[in-house]
Amino acid sequence: MKFAGLKSLRKSKPKPDCPDRLSDAPAGCRVCMAGFAPEGVCWRERLQAYGVSPGREIEVVQQSPVTVIRVDHVELAFERSVSRDIIIREAQAPHGPSQ
Repeated sequence: MKFAGLKSLRKSKPKPDCPDRLSDAPAGCRVCMAGFAPEGVCWRERLQAYGVSPGREIEVVQQSPVTVIRVDHVELAFERSVSRDIIIREAQAPHGPSQ
């Protein structure tokens, strides 16, 4: 038996403030790399050699036609399939006294 109002009773998941994949982060946003998706392990060593590793802050420069990020003073460009395999979280606010 189906109930017509069942869908409306389900709780919708709250949207996180920050997307969980680099491919979904808007240009201009700063994020922190959390890790690699299981399907992205093939990229891990190459990206870590360029400084893209868990805990590093990443600035998203652009998303189209390719994803361009800045890590420290280095800009890197990836195809969307690579940026989709990078898991991110919201960047932490800088610590210390404000000036």
